[in-house]
Amino acid sequence: MSLKYILTFYYRKPSFFLLLFAITAGIISIIRNDFPTVFNIFSLTLPIIIIVNSKTTINLKVVNILFNLSLVGCIVTYNLGKNVYGYIPHLSLSTATGAVGWRISLFPSIPISAFFSLIILVLNYFYNHHKSRYFYLAVSSYFIFFSGLRSSILAFLCFVTFLGVQKVIRFKQKLFYKLFFLFAIGILIFIPIFSSILTHIGPIDNQFLNNLIYKADITPQSSEEISQSIMRKQIWKEHIRLFLMNPLFGTGTYDFSQYAPKELENKSGSESFLTSLLARIGFLIIFYLAFFASLIMEALRYHQKYLFFILITIFFIMLGYGSFFVPYNFIYLLIFGSIYFQRAAFTDNRTFNLGTIRN
Repeated sequence: MSLKYILTFYYRKPSFFLLLFAITAGIISIIRNDFPTVFNIFSLTLPIIIIVNSKTTINLKVVNILFNLSLVGCIVTYNLGKNVYGYIPHLSLSTATGAVGWRISLFPSIPISAFFSLIILVLNYFYNHHKSRYFYLAVSSYFIFFSGLRSSILAFLCFVTFLGVQKVIRFKQKLFYKLFFLFAIGILIFIPIFSSILTHIGPIDNQFLNNLIYKADITPQSSEEISQSIMRKQIWKEHIRLFLMNPLFGTGTYDFSQYAPKELENKSGSESFLTSLLARIGFLIIFYLAFFASLIMEALRYHQKYLFFILITIFFIMLGYGSFFVPYNFIYLLIFGSIYFQRAAFTDNRTFNLGTIRN
């Protein structure tokens, strides 16, 4: 008598690229005894692979409850002095906020607050069909705009533009929306460059625009002041320089302070996740990017507008931040837990037969 076992691995095409990324980057890191990178790569990819291949998704009611609790929490933490930003413009408790004292935040971290609010906005716009959607749309927009965070405000404007464009050009036009995606990311990359150009044209008389662009009351005049107000461009530049030291496999785990110029000596280099990863693993990042490209194709193929826009949001976060783009942060889990919000709209998993075992 014999028992037959069929070893079958169920997978979605995007997770194949992510698995390939984890294996190749992991092997190279083990060879050069870079175990911190091995740990980071697998902790980064495994939760996403599980989410993509399983039926795990989030519940809109639960997400909205989290937002409601955050609203209550921001009032409580502000009054306890734990959140210096407040929930009404100009309530800041600290001079550390500088010229941008009108900023508000649900949490002590403005980027987490702003992008959490953006996710709430987009989820409720597409999936909340009750009257409560107007409350969530209004309050989340309020926390996005008054966060004073350039990238989240730009993402908000991209979302509004996307909604307007898709009413004129059907979402089925794959080429157009591929270009739209690239255009949105291109604008984010161009902003630091544009900000530098503006300083050479002349000072900006509008205080609000100076606050938003330079986080100062007046337009910076010296190159040092410009560098201090637009750190992201400098960080990208240093990451690319590190990448060019070993383009194929990257530099592995590195101490950013040892390579950074004086104006960045107090920075960890984690402020840009994607370019930091490029410096760390080199061209192997192509498999990681292929994962997102595959998700973009799925969004266009199955007409999933939420998935399409949340991918734009992910790139905004990866290019501008890094401290909260980690698997133990709730924003990371919320984003990837929502990418298949309407799972029924997608086809079944593909299968890969690993072979047959006979006993």
